[in-house]
Amino acid sequence: MLVKTGYGYYKDKDNHNRAKYVLPVGEHPLSEGFTAVEVESLAALDLIEVWVPPPTPEEIKKAQDRASAIDKLKLYLQFTDDEVKALGI
Repeated sequence: MLVKTGYGYYKDKDNHNRAKYVLPVGEHPLSEGFTAVEVESLAALDLIEVWVPPPTPEEIKKAQDRASAIDKLKLYLQFTDDEVKALGI
């Protein structure tokens, strides 16, 4: 793809805005299944929203398990928010 302004974003085959780019002017590779949309400026790029796919059932379960573990630390062991953060959970 030929980048002229240096700013743009990638769309996937389903027309979702998947990622933004800031690249030097010139030729750059483009992955199969994606199209590049160039914008005039960084300000214009800031207005583009990137699509985030919905979470999978596994991701939802993992988040619920994590929240449950944090709640148990707080309830049963009387951990504070700062102590939970210090554990890296």
